[in-house]
Amino acid sequence: MILALNIGNSNITFGGYTPDGKLVFSSRLFADTALSSDELLYKIVNMLALYGAEPQQITAVIFSSVVPALTPRLREALRKMCECQIMEVGPGLKSGGAHPHGQPGPAGRRAAVCHRGRAAAVHAALRGGEL
Repeated sequence: MILALNIGNSNITFGGYTPDGKLVFSSRLFADTALSSDELLYKIVNMLALYGAEPQQITAVIFSSVVPALTPRLREALRKMCECQIMEVGPGLKSGGAHPHGQPGPAGRRAAVCHRGRAAAVHAALRGGEL
């Protein structure tokens, strides 16, 4: 399963996809900047369980963030949760095409996960380094 996450100012939205791009589940958490990496990990693992998924099923992760306070904590939580490759959408990510909102600012990073975050593309990106 490929896990795609978007940290917004109000919510952390995320979903699990099969390698061929089918959505398995989607969920959302309140984006609380006071949460530690362990608290984020606890919430994500419990949301996975709610939808019948387990961290061991995750083969790749991609995420974007417009909340600098949460970005390193989410990255750490994801590293604790799985040993798969974690890709962060931001400056320097080779997208292989024109960015939907110009080069990444907050709206561009969010759009990259929403519009280009389909599992097949993410899977290819994690294997070859480009979306």
